[in-house]
Amino acid sequence: MKFNRLILVLLFIVFNANNLYSQDVIPVACSTATYNVNTGDVFYDDGGPGGCLCADGAGCPGEYANAGCITTVTLCPPAGGCGNVSVTFNVFAMFNTASAFDWMKIYDSADTTGAILFDNDIGGPNIPYGTCGDDPVFTVTATNPSGCLTFEFNATTVVSRAGWEAPVTIVGGGGGANAGTDGSIDICDDSTTLIDLYSLITGEDTGGTWVRTSGTGGTFNAAAGTFLPAPGATTSTFEYTV
Repeated sequence: MKFNRLILVLLFIVFNANNLYSQDVIPVACSTATYNVNTGDVFYDDGGPGGCLCADGAGCPGEYANAGCITTVTLCPPAGGCGNVSVTFNVFAMFNTASAFDWMKIYDSADTTGAILFDNDIGGPNIPYGTCGDDPVFTVTATNPSGCLTFEFNATTVVSRAGWEAPVTIVGGGGGANAGTDGSIDICDDSTTLIDLYSLITGEDTGGTWVRTSGTGGTFNAAAGTFLPAPGATTSTFEYTV
């Protein structure tokens, strides 16, 4: 007797006001933009990942542009959600901050009118933080009602550096729902083993629901999150929604 091979594909989907899929925030040099972010997102300079901490040149891809302008970025909690944006600068390297060639100001607000949380411009309390990227990792967290942080970054036309890499966390308000990480299993359609769909995804929040989005045959129990194969069952996809 011949049996077919059955592949189950498990997808996660978050249907929640706090949800945004993980993203890299890489602004356009000289622009002013607002992004809704969530835990797991990463905020970069306009050059994106990479660059050299204390050198400039073609051998250092990923450095910010020598644009001669100010780039303004506002990071806010997920649209319709709650919580406060918090960023941790694991990399923070700029050119000659001691003389304010390049500098950053961070405001506790959704614009540039709020309290200044960081300032390495001339006269700022954090000068010359960031020169050659040899300063300690630091974290900045919004405390204002909007939950947003606004960043002003000035780049000269002279020399560039690696810029920054800052993972985002949403603190308070739950930080958004998490439906976990995709998974899959490859089985035969004559298997008599009941499959626990929850065991095939990782990191999911409880309280979600399962649906079958493709495939036929077998017995799918949405309430229990299980699937029992049967001869003739086809490759199937299931989604878990929080």
